[in-house]
Amino acid sequence: NFQSTNQDGCIELETLELTINSSSESIENITTCDNYFWNGVLYNESGTYLFESTNNFGCYNLETLNLTISNNGDSELIEVVECDSFNWNGENYTQSGEYDYLYTGADGCEYSSTLTLTINNSTSFIEEIVSCNSYEWNGQVLTNNGTYINESLNEYGCTHISSLNLSIIDTNFTNIYVNTCNESYSWNNNIYDESGIYINELTNVNGCDSTIYLNLTVFDFINENDIIGNPNPIVFETNTYSVLDNGNNFEWYVDGGVIISDNGNSIVVQWGIIGEGFISVTESNDGCVLENSLTVFIENNVEESWDCLNNECVNPLDGTGLYNSIQECEQNCHNSVSTKEFENFYVNIYPNPSDGLINIELDLLKKINLEISILNYLGEIVFFDEIKDQKGQYKRTFDLGKYASGIYLLNIHNENHNINKKIVIQ
Repeated sequence: NFQSTNQDGCIELETLELTINSSSESIENITTCDNYFWNGVLYNESGTYLFESTNNFGCYNLETLNLTISNNGDSELIEVVECDSFNWNGENYTQSGEYDYLYTGADGCEYSSTLTLTINNSTSFIEEIVSCNSYEWNGQVLTNNGTYINESLNEYGCTHISSLNLSIIDTNFTNIYVNTCNESYSWNNNIYDESGIYINELTNVNGCDSTIYLNLTVFDFINENDIIGNPNPIVFETNTYSVLDNGNNFEWYVDGGVIISDNGNSIVVQWGIIGEGFISVTESNDGCVLENSLTVFIENNVEESWDCLNNECVNPLDGTGLYNSIQECEQNCHNSVSTKEFENFYVNIYPNPSDGLINIELDLLKKINLEISILNYLGEIVFFDEIKDQKGQYKRTFDLGKYASGIYLLNIHNENHNINKKIVIQ
């Protein structure tokens, strides 16, 4: 508004309505793949582009485009020469050729790469050589048998491995040791019947000199060496049997008993039940072998006694049975309750003698603690079981079949009882 006084002296008010329209400007940042169409123009290259025009108010307008073209369609070309294989983009290539790889970049555009690959292979060579005394290979003088390896580069610059399997034939001495038992020995068309060292010199198939020594020992026959010992042992008795100690080796065998001590030219045997037994000893001196044997007859000098086992009367052969005669046993053996009665429990053991399996039955009249052990002749425990606060029937089968034949001891004990019973394994 503008106020003034006109020529008539009156106040005059003037009002101006003014509109100012501004020029305009804009900046646009664009990243795209391949090309971009802007204001009627197709752009294929990155750059900054301007566009002038009039805006809606008739004023000057300036537009600026900052354009980035990520992929203009070019392909990456790669040339590689490699040995044996080449890993490219996660793939392992072993053959020469051209390989293409298409992928999408972080900008979302698709790219392509072309690999021109040349694969040259590593090479190898194996050589088999037999030589006298030594062999020269790759500047080395080799004197030992073995496999030797040398690495180098072939004409393509790749690894070349040379392998040498070398056998060295020495011109040294070979010793042959021969033992015979009072017999002649044929060697190189000669017959030798006396101990001694005999020599043969020759050239082998590889052309190397060789001297062979025959170390011949002719052993004399072993004289008869009778087994000395008791031919009529008592059941379960231990006896010593021996032969003359003439410096030879001895290997013993016993049937019907158990060897409990072997001292070379003598043994200690624990015999089993009544019957025929057998002892043999094999004597050798590295060249000759002689076997001697002795048959024994195992007798019984204990009074007969009987136990009731499974409703049958059985002689334990050691005089420890309950009954002094079979008649007394048969009168009382009318059920299989037990063989022996002890305070608070009954014991039943069967079969005895046995081929291996032993059944032990206990009838516990009240709650009781017991330890049950089976021991061999050395006192070693081979089976063990423990009863704790038990009443009623107890039955256990022990398998002694994997142990040596002979006499074993069954021991049942606690703080109030200590019971021992022989068990015979045939």
